[in-house]
Amino acid sequence: KYVLLAPSAAWDLKKWPTEHWIALIEGIRGRFPNQEMALLGGPEDDFSQIVAKTRIENWAGKLSWLETTYAIARCKELVSGDTGVVHVGDA
Repeated sequence: KYVLLAPSAAWDLKKWPTEHWIALIEGIRGRFPNQEMALLGGPEDDFSQIVAKTRIENWAGKLSWLETTYAIARCKELVSGDTGVVHVGDA
């Protein structure tokens, strides 16, 4: 039932700007106010700006890779850049 978002990437050229993630979350909330959403990422990811402006759940650094894979398999939608997360979602 969750929409999962993975804003991080290993290289800056693969990252979407923070403002774009915030706009996406606000757009989803505008159309689907009860939609549950969470951020995926590693322990080194700092999504504090996104969390502060959107109050989205932050799972970054809280899930193992296996748990992340399970969450992706069970999610409603996944939004990610060109990362391992998107390849898991594609599989």
